[in-house]
Amino acid sequence: MSSLAEYLWLHMAGLYGHRWTSAYGEDPHRTAGREWALVLQDLSRQQIDTGLEACRVSGDDWPPSAPAFRARCFGIPSFEHVRADIAHKTMRFTRLVLEGLDFYLFTRSDQRDAERMLRAAYDYAVARRLDGAELPEEPVAALTKDTTDPPRRHCSPEQRAAHFARIREHLGKSTRETAPADTAAQHANREESTNE
Repeated sequence: MSSLAEYLWLHMAGLYGHRWTSAYGEDPHRTAGREWALVLQDLSRQQIDTGLEACRVSGDDWPPSAPAFRARCFGIPSFEHVRADIAHKTMRFTRLVLEGLDFYLFTRSDQRDAERMLRAAYDYAVARRLDGAELPEEPVAALTKDTTDPPRRHCSPEQRAAHFARIREHLGKSTRETAPADTAAQHANREESTNE
């Protein structure tokens, strides 16, 4: 881990300058360096590079703590990034968070309760990811909701009378027992008078 600690120290000092060295020291072999080494001991060089790249693009002026950096090495975005992505679900990690969230209850809760629920689901997803859980795969396609109404079909008065006759037949009633309040002829007359 010694060379990995030196590698990390060199890059973090390059990214954060005095803020890194004042917080953790210049020597990766001292107490802070040993603590960082313990936190990151099972990570590969590629994972460390993932964490460094996350630091580069984060825009943070201050270096992360060792546990926060470890999360970045696993590609775990900040809580704020997940909160902003919840509506779009573009990040795979956000979909992992949603697996631990009762989305129905979440969307119907007030802001404080929804924030608490999302934070709990986020923390659970972080723990799962750090324990080795894989991120959900990209969806094959997005489900869309068809909001267009099907075209309405209007039938002629004769077709309407035939439909009523079939309904009465299915219900076991004869034409004489129940006549519709509005016969087809009356309906046609009414439509003609309103069009004039």
